[in-house]
Amino acid sequence: MRALPRLVSLPFLLVQIGLAQAPSSPSPPSQDPILQALVQEALNKNPALKGAVEMVSAEKERVPQASSLPDPTLSLGYQNDSFNRIEYGRMETTWGTVMATQAFPYPGKRKLRAEVVEQGVKAAEAGLERSRLSLEADVRRAYIALLLVRGQLSLFKEQELLWEKAGAIAKIRYETGQGNQVDLLRAQLERTRLKQTRAGLQAEEKNRITELNRLASRPLDASLETLASLESMLVAVTPTDALADALQRSPELTEAQHHLRHSQSRVDLARLDLRPDFSVSAGVMPRGALAPMWQVGFTVSLPIYARTKQQRAIAENEALSRGGERTLENLRQVLAQQTQMRLDQLAAAKEIISIYRDGLLTQSEATVQSAVAQYQVGRASFASVLEALNSYVTDRDRYLTVLAQTQALSIALQEVNLGPTPGIGGGASLGVGSMSSGASGGARGSARSASTASSKSESTAQSGM
Repeated sequence: MRALPRLVSLPFLLVQIGLAQAPSSPSPPSQDPILQALVQEALNKNPALKGAVEMVSAEKERVPQASSLPDPTLSLGYQNDSFNRIEYGRMETTWGTVMATQAFPYPGKRKLRAEVVEQGVKAAEAGLERSRLSLEADVRRAYIALLLVRGQLSLFKEQELLWEKAGAIAKIRYETGQGNQVDLLRAQLERTRLKQTRAGLQAEEKNRITELNRLASRPLDASLETLASLESMLVAVTPTDALADALQRSPELTEAQHHLRHSQSRVDLARLDLRPDFSVSAGVMPRGALAPMWQVGFTVSLPIYARTKQQRAIAENEALSRGGERTLENLRQVLAQQTQMRLDQLAAAKEIISIYRDGLLTQSEATVQSAVAQYQVGRASFASVLEALNSYVTDRDRYLTVLAQTQALSIALQEVNLGPTPGIGGGASLGVGSMSSGASGGARGSARSASTASSKSESTAQSGM
């Protein structure tokens, strides 16, 4: 038989190995150069963003078209004063005709048409800004998701080591006659199940790298090293007046404002369409040997169908203008709501992180130490030790998740996103195994109370993330 002192020392070794990697206070935050490089690559190379740039260029080309005069017309004709023979040069009533005509819109119409198109250009530029903000936010979310998965992989390695040491304890107790074979088999079963978790996390890591490579227009199979961790990432400073900042930067709000001005300009243009347009024509009529003739003309359009045409156009664009005002007001309300909700959720998330750092993780560590101490003197079951360790890993995993979701809120504020806050996906949940359901004893109650407190405190911040 193996000596009891070795059995007693292993639990302490387990605690030292497992808890030595507890999260420390975050290092001074800094801009991650890898993330900044990915964002810049995406902004420079992403084909969707390049397509949006070309759409704006196409809209700009419409402005000079709208303000140009209509194309002139050239008419060629011939008049012959006989059906029997060509009388050109012999009869005064026979001549050829060369006539040019130029239409002139009523003064002010060309300027208004250009203003209508210019508002469309500005709306397209606002759409381009939305594409840029969304692309940058997508890159940042994918990067945070990658850091989350890699943080979970790091935690998984720690969890794997904890289960390995727990199995060693169970084996020694079994060999010394102080434990039973069921405890040893349970530890081996959980270690086997960890292989499934590892496979899921590794697949998720590859997926996140592939997503980042696509966004940055890099080869999909390119490797991506990261230096930062979730704890070292800087949450963007919230502006003093976040709502005013959002109202100023929101592309949707800017686009709606330009669409409203577009409708208002169309109202003015429709009213001006009640005024007539003009055409000027000039021509010469050569007659061969006879003296040539010349002709000038002036044409005015008559808006006699104004009741069913121009007046209807005015009513149409006035209705569109009123609808644009309602749309603009609705966007302001939605933007104010989303901004306020994110500020509240961000405040709650920061408080939850503080709870994790200042108390919850420490309490979880104390639960592990208590369970090990009780197990040493034979007052707790092996299952209770394993559940305490399992709860500790679960708390660490949830802590990483809250850090990621806090980043998601910060990114959504920077993006000025009008929809629900996009979440940060991670890999498989850690720390949940069959051992929890079979545990009993005082340590289980302590660990579960800590886990329950964590879940309740998270629900406030994560319900809208």
